[in-house]
Amino acid sequence: MARDFHPSIRAILRKAPEEGIFSYPLRIRDPLTKYVRGRVVVIGDAAHTFRPQQGQGASSAIESAGCLEVLFSGTRREDVQSRLELFEKLRLRRCGPMHVFSNMLPGPDGYAWMVENIKPFWDDPARPLPPPGSRPMSFPFREFMYAYDIREESKKALVGHQQQKRLENHPVQTRFHRYLQEILFVVKRLMQRFARTAPGHKELPSKFRSSSPTPSPPPKS
Repeated sequence: MARDFHPSIRAILRKAPEEGIFSYPLRIRDPLTKYVRGRVVVIGDAAHTFRPQQGQGASSAIESAGCLEVLFSGTRREDVQSRLELFEKLRLRRCGPMHVFSNMLPGPDGYAWMVENIKPFWDDPARPLPPPGSRPMSFPFREFMYAYDIREESKKALVGHQQQKRLENHPVQTRFHRYLQEILFVVKRLMQRFARTAPGHKELPSKFRSSSPTPSPPPKS
């Protein structure tokens, strides 16, 4: 097994007694797709059994503890289930990619394998994946792993969750909010159309641009 190793390594191995050599295989576990069942939640190795290639096992467990601390600070009994669901959503999007990275195959096919297997967990264009050709533990991978603040992400998610809950508890406000969004969308489209057909028009500021394609103006009679 070690015949092609450097002579210095073979010399060390020859000094090891055969009865004192043990094999500790590293097993690959597929990422879980759920961390919560009822009011039971798993974190750490119970949730994500990483191989040690990325060194993210313990730090991911600490992140999960910090996420729970933010989400459950001052919570009420009736909020427990929804906060657990929010926790699961946040942590799957974080731990899922870490798990895939740790299982990433060596060699030229590893990146394509990673992109395919990370799909169930990652779809955030604001934080792109490491570019093709990146090797595990290269700067793009380290940037993806370490440029992340679990407390800030948890706080932002909690604010959005609380706002959504308030809207759900006030159906009139929910309908008004939806109608307002539709009106603003129509106004943006009209402003865009009039600006493009006006003589000497200038490009609208980005906040007034619509992400949908602008229809062509009607033909002149």
